[in-house]
Amino acid sequence: MPDKYVLEVEQYIEKVHSELNGISNSLPFSPIRVSIGYEYSPSSYGVMRQLFNKADQKMYKNKKTKKMLIGN
Repeated sequence: MPDKYVLEVEQYIEKVHSELNGISNSLPFSPIRVSIGYEYSPSSYGVMRQLFNKADQKMYKNKKTKKMLIGN
């Protein structure tokens, strides 16, 4: 993925997390947490399964990291 697109995706993910944290902090119940994974290919022809698998792996890595940080 060209660096420009990686930066845009990461900024968008940060924006989503930030907005959810703002909403979540005002809720009377457990906070909302989201783990996001992504992957890029210049062409998805014939590689969608691999892209989904890589994005899924990144999402679970993100989730595991968050759990370690918050101690759950």
